[in-house]
Amino acid sequence: MITVFVPSQFGVSPVEATPDNLPENWVWLDMNDPSPEEESLVAKLLEVDVPTHEERVEIETSSRLYEEDGALIMSATVLCGTQAGRPITTVATFIVKSGRLVSVRYDEPVSFAIARQRALKAGVEAHNGKGMLLVILDAIIDRIADVLELAGSEADQLSSEIFDGESPANANHNYDDIIRTLGKLGTRQSKIQESLVSLSRLFQFLITREKKLGLSGPDRAQVKSLTRDARSLYEFAATLDNKVSFLLEATLGLVNLQQNQTIKIFSVLAVVFLPPTLIASSYGMNFDIMPELHWTFGYPIAVAGMIASALGTYGLFRWRGWL
Repeated sequence: MITVFVPSQFGVSPVEATPDNLPENWVWLDMNDPSPEEESLVAKLLEVDVPTHEERVEIETSSRLYEEDGALIMSATVLCGTQAGRPITTVATFIVKSGRLVSVRYDEPVSFAIARQRALKAGVEAHNGKGMLLVILDAIIDRIADVLELAGSEADQLSSEIFDGESPANANHNYDDIIRTLGKLGTRQSKIQESLVSLSRLFQFLITREKKLGLSGPDRAQVKSLTRDARSLYEFAATLDNKVSFLLEATLGLVNLQQNQTIKIFSVLAVVFLPPTLIASSYGMNFDIMPELHWTFGYPIAVAGMIASALGTYGLFRWRGWL
């Protein structure tokens, strides 16, 4: 699907267009899950080869960020799927040439929806390709910041739930849900860090190509600000990742503590009933000569002995502080 944006009074606005009938004054062409024919159209419009999916997902910077035929081709990893609770990363490619921007993607990150809203009121700075690129990159960073803020709140809530409750021996926590939530939170953090590393590379590439891109003084300042934001967000994400790891280890420790409490109860019961079992088993032996079997009060005495031995063992445990 292709969406075309042209300059308007306040920023840029989407217009209805077909691949065969594009407005001449377009500044941003957004391609979501393009067909081979649509990719060929972009290659024809900008006279540049659109990178394949294999090239866009390469780790090497030279495969993701390069200059070809007068165009700057940049691919970055963008966070996606957080609203659905299944965070993933998708590769978005930006091609800037002749004052125009083409974006190629195969998912619908929230940051692109935010960028489209901002483009409507971005002003004259969005009336060209490099201006729209900065609007999109700023929206991506802001979206990551929002997700990290939400993740921090979730981590604080989990911390309160884990540590501010009752005694671990008496608490009725559903640790399965906590562990699953921590696992999802950790996965989201890894995706965020992956995206921030990719974006930091892209920002550095923009700085080295500022003359080619035609960045003005305010544009350079914005790119440097985005670089600092990405660095600070990465540090915050790393700190939050450490907190998630700590909470996971603490939760597993509390689970082990609860299991140990249960095993301790069974162990104490086994020891308490060991003397009565010994007495009962002694009189269960089938020997002909056992004088006690003929006592009138033999049975009550045996039962009393079993009860006394059990209570004595329990009292010993209480006195030694083992219970």
